[in-house]
Amino acid sequence: ARPRGACGGGGGGGGGGGGSTLAYNLVIGCLLRRDRAAEAEALLHSMHAAGVAPDTVTFSSMISLSPGASTAPARAAEWLGAMKQLGLQPDAQCFNKVLACCARARLPELADEWLDKMEAAGVPPNLVSYSTTIAAYAKTAQPDEAAAVLRRMTARGIAPDTILLNQLLES
Repeated sequence: ARPRGACGGGGGGGGGGGGSTLAYNLVIGCLLRRDRAAEAEALLHSMHAAGVAPDTVTFSSMISLSPGASTAPARAAEWLGAMKQLGLQPDAQCFNKVLACCARARLPELADEWLDKMEAAGVPPNLVSYSTTIAAYAKTAQPDEAAAVLRRMTARGIAPDTILLNQLLES
C-alpha cells in the first residue's frame, strides 16, 4: 500500500502484485529526501508485508533516515541489525552511512567504534570510511585522534585525498 501521490505519482511498474524492490526503493528514497521519514518507514513495512524483499539499497536509504538527530547513530545501528536479520550483508556504503550519522551527531569515538565493527564484519573500510571518521574527530577539535585514524588508514595502503588533507589542516 504505497502512499498515493508520494514522490511523483500513483501507479507503480508491473501489473498487480506487490511491485518490485526497485520501485519501492525509488519511492523510499524520494520520501526520505523530502524529510518524510515516517512514511518511508511505513512503506518499508508494507513492502515486506507485500512479499517484496528489501535489499542493501533499501536499508542504505533507511540508515540515513535522520542524519542530524542525536539518536541517528542508534537508529542507524538498528537498521543494520534489521538487515542482518533478513540475511543481508551490510556493504561499505551502509557502514559509511552509519559513520556519517555518528559524525553529524558529533560522536567521533562512536564513529571510530563503527570503523572497527566494519572491519570485524569483513567489510574493508575505504577512503570515505576513514575520511568520515577523521572529519568527525577534526570537527570536535581532536586532532591527535584524527591523526591516529589517518595513520591506521595509510597503514592499510589507503592514501588520503586533497579533501581529507584540508580537513586535517583545519582541525
